[in-house]
Amino acid sequence: MLAGLVGSLSLIYRRSPQAMGLQPDGNPVLPTKGPHSGTPGVNRPVSVSRAPEKSLTLRQAFTTKSFRLLALAAALSAFTQQLVLVHLVPHATDIGFSPALAATFMSVMGVANIFGKIIMGIISDRIGRRNSLIISYSLAAGMLVWLMAARDVWSFYLFAGVYGFAYGSWIPMFPAIAGDLFGLGALGAIYGVVASSISIGGAVGPFTAGYIFDVTQSYNLAFITAIVLLAIGIGLLLMIRLPGRGERTQPG
Repeated sequence: MLAGLVGSLSLIYRRSPQAMGLQPDGNPVLPTKGPHSGTPGVNRPVSVSRAPEKSLTLRQAFTTKSFRLLALAAALSAFTQQLVLVHLVPHATDIGFSPALAATFMSVMGVANIFGKIIMGIISDRIGRRNSLIISYSLAAGMLVWLMAARDVWSFYLFAGVYGFAYGSWIPMFPAIAGDLFGLGALGAIYGVVASSISIGGAVGPFTAGYIFDVTQSYNLAFITAIVLLAIGIGLLLMIRLPGRGERTQPG
């Protein structure tokens, strides 16, 4: 069944806009010049002459400071994200909420992260990926401060909504900023390495928080750790040198 589903999707998806007779976003689709150009109802796109896109290979990207900064910043975000996803319900039940009520906080977080992807995706097209990530990191850090003081149901729902919005927005932002930095030629391989760092951070975060709770019988130190790591992540993002329009990060 899975093989059939994947095979069916391959008939729908296209590798590039050009495969559908379109141009990438921001490039105009011009009417065909020639014998049909004056025919009513005929407006077929033509190929626009463009300079070859500058893209880095995985090896070249790996040698850049920007790649290492991005991978580490992504790992730190995953550390905090998975820490919260795994331990929010235990933290809520320790305060006195029922498991059923605590589970609704996770539901709110799941819905909010959908809106985060859409809204911050639109915003990032206007203010840039890095600025959008910094906003998301800042929202998440602020809500972790809020969580340490939260004791009422409404305060947990507010946390779940804002934090879910924040972490949802940074998930699609990493491949986007990787494309901005290194081009699309080897984006799959480049983001694959970044995603590996995300997996490592996501695995270490919940384990660390669980260990801290076992030692201190409180999640506060784990939340403080997550706040500090998000602040470090913002610093790492600010250290990334963004290429100018039409440029790519230089290897070395």
